[in-house]
Amino acid sequence: MTATVRLNKHQSDTLERLAATLNRQKSEILRDALAFYASRIENEKTHRIQKAVQKTYQADKQIHDEIAGTIHDGL
Repeated sequence: MTATVRLNKHQSDTLERLAATLNRQKSEILRDALAFYASRIENEKTHRIQKAVQKTYQADKQIHDEIAGTIHDGL
């Protein structure tokens, strides 16, 4: 697939410098940047899901402990 990307002057200069510094093609750098960004988004999504699961677990544990305490009180 071929894609056209419009960059402002600063972005274009940065890409040029990276290509020269790394001795790589600009398209390689852009593909790597896209892969890095996609991975970061996926990792953040996974982290948010794990945080939500932990929060739910803690809330469920609190309810469970309250019910268990009531049962142990002989009710």
